[in-house]
Amino acid sequence: MYEAYIKERDALLKSHWLKFKDAPVRRGYNRTFGVSIDSKSDLTRALTANLRELDNLCHSTTGKHIWDFSEEDSPTVPGNPVND
Repeated sequence: MYEAYIKERDALLKSHWLKFKDAPVRRGYNRTFGVSIDSKSDLTRALTANLRELDNLCHSTTGKHIWDFSEEDSPTVPGNPVND
């Protein structure tokens, strides 16, 4: 079960990077299609929220953490991955 959470964490990080590397620094808007374009900050906040929830789920079911959130003051995604 723990390995499934690790795989999901790694998939989240990979997916985030694919979107992040091409995202604009500031939020944009596509007038043609009428949709908002997420900024790098928007994507990073979403990743952090997803990692926190996934870590909470993992800890509640397995008793182990998949992400160490002890570095709360980081300007980017706080913490580091945990690999047991």
